[in-house]
Amino acid sequence: MKKLQLQIICLFFFILFISIISYFNTEFNRSFRKITYYDDLEEVVKKMNHSKGINFVITENDDSLFVLLDQGLLTVGDSIIKKTNSSKFIVKNDSSSKSYQLRYIGFNDWVHSILGKREIVSDRGEVSYN
Repeated sequence: MKKLQLQIICLFFFILFISIISYFNTEFNRSFRKITYYDDLEEVVKKMNHSKGINFVITENDDSLFVLLDQGLLTVGDSIIKKTNSSKFIVKNDSSSKSYQLRYIGFNDWVHSILGKREIVSDRGEVSYN
């Protein structure tokens, strides 16, 4: 009986630990500015890390961006160009340039849903919470 109680307590603390990590990872992701439909941007990629389909980009101006592109479509030295009132952005390198449609995702986890802090992103990049 004591062994079962210990297992239940360990499971509870494991779930609590995972929930806390998930919450703070989501908060970290939400801390970055989203490029909106109205923004004008021209940045050169200085550093990049690809993880789980997301490119975490540090630009030459030391701005940080999340870019959702398949691995290999964005490399160090490429330019990311986005014009005002446009729903497209361009990835340009020495030999080519390719246009991509802007997509927005909300960073949410189940803890934020329970707390009523779901991030909702419009098709123009404006963020609201419900």
